[in-house]
Amino acid sequence: MKFTIRDQFLVTVIVAVLFAWVVDRQHLWQESQRIQTKAAIDATDSTMKNEKLQRQLEMMGQQLEYDRLPTSQAPTPNPPKP
Repeated sequence: MKFTIRDQFLVTVIVAVLFAWVVDRQHLWQESQRIQTKAAIDATDSTMKNEKLQRQLEMMGQQLEYDRLPTSQAPTPNPPKP
């Protein structure tokens, strides 16, 4: 069985496309890992900052109130007429 130049070129193109796909997937995976790590670090930092602020408020004799809903002074809009 003889391989022509066209067959060799086709195999080369297929291998090159597969290689490019694998490299791209690896790059995307590394980028997602970097983003997840950064998000975990940021979440930890913000939790620590929130706890520190809450301790400072408690030392000053104040507390954060999470159960109160904000109230708005704006009037309610008129519903459309049918």
